[in-house]
Amino acid sequence: MIRHSRHTSESWRALPWKKFRRNLFRLQKRVYKAVLVGDKRKARSLQKLILKSTSARFLAIRQVSQLNAGKKTAGIDGKKSLSFEERFNLEELLRMNSGNWKHQGLREIPIPKKDGTTRIPRTGTPQGGVVSPILANIALNGIESIHRSKAKGQIIEPSVRYADDMVIILKPKDNAIEILERISEFLSKRGMQVSQKKTKITAATDGFDFLGWHFKVQKNGKFKSTPSVDNFKAFRKKVKHIVNNSNYGSIVKAQKLSPIVRGWRNYHKFCKMDGSKHSLWFLNHRTYTVFTKESKHTRQSSEKLIKRAFPLVPNSENKHVMVQGIKSPYDGNLTCWSKRNSKLYDGHTSKALTKQNHKCASCGLKFIGEERVHLHHRDEIMTTGNQIILKHYIVMPRLSAYEQNRKVRTSGAVCSESCTHGSNREGRGIISPLDSNLR
Repeated sequence: MIRHSRHTSESWRALPWKKFRRNLFRLQKRVYKAVLVGDKRKARSLQKLILKSTSARFLAIRQVSQLNAGKKTAGIDGKKSLSFEERFNLEELLRMNSGNWKHQGLREIPIPKKDGTTRIPRTGTPQGGVVSPILANIALNGIESIHRSKAKGQIIEPSVRYADDMVIILKPKDNAIEILERISEFLSKRGMQVSQKKTKITAATDGFDFLGWHFKVQKNGKFKSTPSVDNFKAFRKKVKHIVNNSNYGSIVKAQKLSPIVRGWRNYHKFCKMDGSKHSLWFLNHRTYTVFTKESKHTRQSSEKLIKRAFPLVPNSENKHVMVQGIKSPYDGNLTCWSKRNSKLYDGHTSKALTKQNHKCASCGLKFIGEERVHLHHRDEIMTTGNQIILKHYIVMPRLSAYEQNRKVRTSGAVCSESCTHGSNREGRGIISPLDSNLR
């Protein structure tokens, strides 16, 4: 039984979040093992157990109300955030009515297509909805078998599909029109049809766009992939919108640019980036010019902000490591998945991950999946590599009087497991020593 006072935020922060995460992860591992051996009845039973789990309910509420990037966007009810008391009320509502609830209505907002046209579907799920990808996978399951071949006793499916986007690779002897007709027949049985505007039959030497990349086979026979023109235009538009916004100071601009630039570079880190280096240099130079115009910044301080706004991301062309179909973060191999996640970071963050054995310095749990990590300095004066630690990016924190006297810098939020004293202000953090027993 979890006891709490509904009139303070201390009860929310004092919840055993570390225990919640371990309990949920243990159940998720059991679901994975049951599916792996084909025991669907046990997997379904465990899924129902997760729905009734207190750990899952509290973690889901925290994810939606605190951690989601879109938490500041109001829903159809106009609410942007939940108070601590409302979060407990929501958990109680989920516990009492977990199997009997109705979602609120959806707000219909037409989104223009790439060609400028707007189409509002009369049926189906909204575009961008969380259930849309899984429904697409269910409906299109088996479409890969339309065009497959055998080589040395192995079945080869020369196609790549991501939700409802698909690329089929043909040999010179294959009939593209015939395969397209078979795909149309496959879709018609499911009440769908091939989009004539998006479907294209082209030679590999002419190139094609897929998932934000442009793929092409060069004249020398070598394969080449680069960011697509449309993808780079959208990225450049986001950068210019922040740089040219007079409502932001240079420090705020650097903070807003950093995740956008890092995310774009990480997404395209396995591409050939020669074609966009000059344009990135132009964006970098334009941003530097804007920063130096502010009277409070010198050339040196502007250069530091530029390095923060445009972080360097190592390029590994054609070196992506595929994941086997049966592998999952819930297979128990936490070390492997933690190291794979650490490749998204570089510099001091990457070094700190290796030093901490890919564990959070506060709660001691591994960084897995797409969990965000935050770089902290233990001491405000000493900012060398020895003073850097990493923690889960979770917002529920405060400083003790002892740590305030030590001038501990808390540039981000931390886990709540080690937070036991301090004020009620959010956005502060607690720093646990590297020699903690949590590891």
